[in-house]
Amino acid sequence: MRRRRNKEFFQYTDNSRKFASNSRNDAFLESYEQLYTRRLLEKHRFSDEFIPIVTQYLSLEKRKQLLNELLPYVIHNQNITEYEKENAKDFLEGREQSSDFNTFICPILQVSDALLGREKLLPLLLKHFQFCSKPSESKSFSERLARISSTFHLTKTDTAILLFFFIIDTNDLLSSLYNSWSKRDIIKGISLCIASTVNTVNKCLSPSGNLKKFGLIAVNKRFSADLEIAPSVSDFFLMNKDGDIFDTLVKTKKGISFPLESFPVHEKERELCLSLLKSSRPVQILLHGSEGSGKTEFAKALADQAKKKAYFYERDKKDDEDVFTTLTLLDSSIASSPAVLIIDEAEDMLDAGGKWLTNMMSGSKDDKARINTFLDQVHTPIIWIVNNTEGIIPSTRRRFTFSVEFTPLKKDKLQEMAEKAVAALRISTEAKKKAVQLAGNWNLTGAAISNMKTTLEELSKTYKEEKDLIPFIEILFEANGKLVSGKKRKKNITESCFSIDVLNVSIPASKIVSTVNLISNGNEENRENKQGLRILFHGIPGSGKTELARFIAKECGKDLDIRRASDILSAYVGEAEKNIARMFHEAEKSGDILLIDEADSFLYNRGKAVRSWEITQVNEFLTCMEEFKGILICTTNSMPNLDTAVIRRFQVKAEFKAMRQDQTEKLFTAFFPGINVTDDNKRKLLEGGPYVPGDFSAVSRASDYLCSENESKEDCIVKALIAEASHRLLNTAHIGFMAC
Repeated sequence: MRRRRNKEFFQYTDNSRKFASNSRNDAFLESYEQLYTRRLLEKHRFSDEFIPIVTQYLSLEKRKQLLNELLPYVIHNQNITEYEKENAKDFLEGREQSSDFNTFICPILQVSDALLGREKLLPLLLKHFQFCSKPSESKSFSERLARISSTFHLTKTDTAILLFFFIIDTNDLLSSLYNSWSKRDIIKGISLCIASTVNTVNKCLSPSGNLKKFGLIAVNKRFSADLEIAPSVSDFFLMNKDGDIFDTLVKTKKGISFPLESFPVHEKERELCLSLLKSSRPVQILLHGSEGSGKTEFAKALADQAKKKAYFYERDKKDDEDVFTTLTLLDSSIASSPAVLIIDEAEDMLDAGGKWLTNMMSGSKDDKARINTFLDQVHTPIIWIVNNTEGIIPSTRRRFTFSVEFTPLKKDKLQEMAEKAVAALRISTEAKKKAVQLAGNWNLTGAAISNMKTTLEELSKTYKEEKDLIPFIEILFEANGKLVSGKKRKKNITESCFSIDVLNVSIPASKIVSTVNLISNGNEENRENKQGLRILFHGIPGSGKTELARFIAKECGKDLDIRRASDILSAYVGEAEKNIARMFHEAEKSGDILLIDEADSFLYNRGKAVRSWEITQVNEFLTCMEEFKGILICTTNSMPNLDTAVIRRFQVKAEFKAMRQDQTEKLFTAFFPGINVTDDNKRKLLEGGPYVPGDFSAVSRASDYLCSENESKEDCIVKALIAEASHRLLNTAHIGFMAC
């Protein structure tokens, strides 16, 4: 709405304007428009904006009668120009168009008002008008008005003011008049229209009044002196039927509902969520944690298990100021039904703490109050979903009945969800098995599994067999996986050629495995008094450090959470520290063994640090590793580069060296079975060492194309192993222990 500034309520302006009326042909609204006009006639100045409102109720005959009565009073007044007098006479004689009536009646009314006074002029005017004596009845509108009044605990005056703003919002002529008022005149004009006092209206429109407290009336975003009805309230009044509110504000999402046990949520937490939702209380449940960890799908599954209809709130981000008013209206509409409201991506709505700069600039201080008031008074169970809780202030956090933290979906959980998704599809059993297998290869979300089901449903109309369907599934999972995490799931299982007997470690590998197993089992049995175990694997590249960590996880029946520098470091200052804290927190919650590969990439000596964040990263890591009640394994090829304080905090420090002669012979047989080594090649092999398991892995992968036509496979493998060893001795870069 456009506003004219600094205009006194009774001040006249020569600035004439034309207005197009879009008033609704609704008897209820029109009766209130007439009522407001009748009341304003008693005191409002005859301005360019007010005249069209008054004259719209006059027929052509009534206009002529009014003009005939007023002309004798003003015909000789010098404030009426000859041009205006001529126009008035032409109108009476039928030579002037009725559309021009307002241009000359305006000054005539102003002069008549000045000469006669409003007390004498008013009866003269009213006899030409046929205003309704009381508002018309409208059952549907009255019911909605009553619902809003009861929902927001409005007084009679509050309700009258709200209705006034709605009528202003739907009537162009009244809206133009309202926009011509100054801030002081707004209160005065409202009090006239609703037949109340200025003090009462001021109190109702104060920040502590329910109209502003609940966001029913808000300050215009462009003009801070203006007040306007909240768009959601106006839309609510304009609905054709109650069901329209669901079409505009919420959606019901169809699709498969996964079993609750498919999600990374503890059994007791699942049971508690379900019990709360089944109760008659208006509980507030907060689901938070990693992106793509299945929070939305879990909310759907909860609603399904609780036998309640799930409504997903479709938020319009253009109406941020209006959001809690909208939710309150929605709550009042569905509170009596067995339903649950799910609000996804709710960070901005709950982030009163993060809006301090915006609030300071706009002068708004009530975001915190509006959030908390809504949470206190809501009648419908609500599941709130956020990825991050940092912006949620403590007073808001305390109002949630229960909260569940989510960690990324594990391979076995994704495969369970995939198995459920494909169970009813009309495709071959082999295709189903392959789809489930592929689901574990990428860091996917629950939504990606749902997408797979939808895709396969369409593809199965044309394709049935594994060979036809699997390429599409691979493409789909790769696209989703890269979109979520940018990479494939890290390999966390050992290869068939691996054996701890070929590892040359300063502490026997079997002893390390048994120690970790003991601590891990103890933590499972006594969750209240968990113990942490910190292990450092250091030594030359390719000596089996990472592969031993994979073997330990397998023996302990645990998942291995592999993190590298790319998962931790960030281009933004402070983000690496957050990533470190999140990494430890997720590992402790999930019970996974945490492996930090190539830890020297960011745990460098603080004495050599150049920038402050290089120190804070190490400090954060030290704090987290001391508090961590789980199994932590770090690997490094360059122990001297590690910070000394970090090294001291590892309870187990195992050095990995090159293999002994007997280990080399054993690993050769494991990687290249069926190849008999001659004494000459054995001598060359031993002289060319020492070797590490990574040398054998590298040669094994290339053995099929290493050999020339005139060279035996035995000779080329021995030559390649000697070359790998020499390269490793010259180049300290990481080689890794890859698949055999």
